[in-house]
Amino acid sequence: MKYTPEPPPHRTFLLGRLPLWLPLSALALIGIGCTDSTQNQGNKSTLLVARTGSGTGTVVSVPEGISCGTQCSLAAAEGTEITLTATPDAGSDFVGWSGDCSNSSATTCKITLGGTKQASARFEYNPLGPRVCSTDNLCWENPRPLGTTLQATWGVNKGDVWAVGENGLALHFNGQLWTPVDTGVKNTLTGVWGAGTSDVWAVGRGGTIVHYDGTSWKASTSGVTSHLTSVFGLGPSDVYATGEGGTILRWNGTAWAKQTTGVTLNLYAVWGLSVNKLYAVGDSGALLTFDPTGGEWNPVLVALPFPEATLYGLWGTSAQDIWATGASGGIWHFDGTVWESFGPVTRNSFSSVTGSSDKDVWFAGQNGLLYHWDGQAAEPVDSGVTVALNGVWESSGTGDGWGVGASGAMLRLTGGAWTPISGQLVDSLGGAWSSRTDALWVVGGGGTVARWDGINWRRDTSGVTQGLHDVWGSSETSLWAVGDSSTIIRYNGARWSKVATSGLPTQNLRGVTGSSGSDVWAVGDFGTALRYDGSKWASVDPGVRDHLNAVFSISATDVWAVGDAGTALRYDGTSWKKTTTNTTMNLRGVWGSGAGDVWAVGDAGTVVRWDGSSWKAVTSGTTAQLTSVGGRSATEVYATGGAGTVLRSDGTTFTQLASGTTSGMNRVAIAAKTELWFLGDGGVVLRKR
Repeated sequence: MKYTPEPPPHRTFLLGRLPLWLPLSALALIGIGCTDSTQNQGNKSTLLVARTGSGTGTVVSVPEGISCGTQCSLAAAEGTEITLTATPDAGSDFVGWSGDCSNSSATTCKITLGGTKQASARFEYNPLGPRVCSTDNLCWENPRPLGTTLQATWGVNKGDVWAVGENGLALHFNGQLWTPVDTGVKNTLTGVWGAGTSDVWAVGRGGTIVHYDGTSWKASTSGVTSHLTSVFGLGPSDVYATGEGGTILRWNGTAWAKQTTGVTLNLYAVWGLSVNKLYAVGDSGALLTFDPTGGEWNPVLVALPFPEATLYGLWGTSAQDIWATGASGGIWHFDGTVWESFGPVTRNSFSSVTGSSDKDVWFAGQNGLLYHWDGQAAEPVDSGVTVALNGVWESSGTGDGWGVGASGAMLRLTGGAWTPISGQLVDSLGGAWSSRTDALWVVGGGGTVARWDGINWRRDTSGVTQGLHDVWGSSETSLWAVGDSSTIIRYNGARWSKVATSGLPTQNLRGVTGSSGSDVWAVGDFGTALRYDGSKWASVDPGVRDHLNAVFSISATDVWAVGDAGTALRYDGTSWKKTTTNTTMNLRGVWGSGAGDVWAVGDAGTVVRWDGSSWKAVTSGTTAQLTSVGGRSATEVYATGGAGTVLRSDGTTFTQLASGTTSGMNRVAIAAKTELWFLGDGGVVLRKR
């Protein structure tokens, strides 16, 4: 499904009244060039630059002469090398070059002048906004704007939308792009609703309630410590929040007060038309209605087939058109007289319901679940994601909306069609490799292979479905990836292909490394060690039967492998020899800056360091399971681990970095020995800026 972005409110012009989308051939015909009157005399050459696409940005040159923007051509001596750099504006992405820069995949392009040269930079509108970075400058590259799980979304209109989630996160969409807005709280926010642009409420765990007044979020006293699950209002002075243990709170314009419900079941949603038509739903099919006379909530007695399963979502258009959704694919509809079941339509649970009319209703839930009611039937719709969708909202009468979910998933509804826009990678990532700063290969679960080309992530066909754990290459046209069930695949510069492994141990392979195209190692479960000599793979007995989890090559005669129970092996060009690490913890990552400086990390925050003669314990400052280690030098070493753990050592002391995620981090990768990348579960990719 193709995503067609909404264009920005204006177009940028190239020069004077000439539009940026004018073909390059036309630019040459009408003689746009430098103001230098001698540009076509002698050995002068002309470079013409244009910008295309629905987004905006600038292109500048070194040497100076182009700032497009305003000056989009230059003239210089033939043979002059010009470097162009494309920089997108906020709310736009640079997609790529065409013309004489078409062979460049990075944001920079080099052109050697001769005759008339032409280059076009394409910028496309992107609602995900600028990259979000932690306080230690670890920036989200996938998903965007960030990978924090989102729990709910709601909007005033299509140009004023909020999404809330873990760690007190609130994102705001202004019709063009999403940006984070500080809420001042760290508890997970689970519900959001507002009476207008300057009157928005969000609720969450631990009784958290915050209010947005059009300028900033401020904490509001709830009077409870129970987890709150949803919020909905009939007006600025009549707002309701549901929660655990039968909790319902009401805002009267001055303060929140707890209301009597008579139940102890968890309540997950509240919705209504007036105080006489106000409902709440929750566990065990709980359905409550508000009695404005007594100021109490009372159970509604509903004839079967109303469910005893948990109800998570509630929405409607009138007293004769109310929808409830919940566990095990349940969808129920109230026509003003009776409740009718439309399910279960799936085994997965629905968590949210929204719509724009009685003939346009959306249901969202687990594993990317998305169904649509058109007035006749509820039919499945491909959401394009496989993670849980926790919240969905549609703007009344416009056909525009948003869906949010686990790992920062975001879907956009335009013209009745949903498109995922937050990230192209959703599987857990375990390995990465690159010899360049403007490219990165990653591998992961389900046979995932993808490449960052300096601009975008692009999935590649691996030809396998087994989980891939590591990737290594001797060059950009010779890469190896290994994974479960003795899977080995190879990239030849054009495509990936599966390598026959008959006769080799049928074990899961965990790591791959090498010193050249004719010296490649792979290791895996039960002491599996395989070597490629340039023509074939062969098994080499390492002398142990412990699982080997990682391998790193310093040279053809200095290779390290680490594994379970503190195993650390060294290959000297002839055979593997076991070394003593003085730990029984499972070791999961190994890296070295040289023969006398090798690091290994593992369970319970274990770090050991080889000084050329023996292993010595290093204090990591964490008890998290550490999964990988890598660095740029002996005094700049990084380790990754569970629950968003990223550590940095100056060669003496480890310091924990703010990663901005609670996802498990599986790998630190160093591209071209300079660029730092961190990969994790759910497709998380961070880059050190």
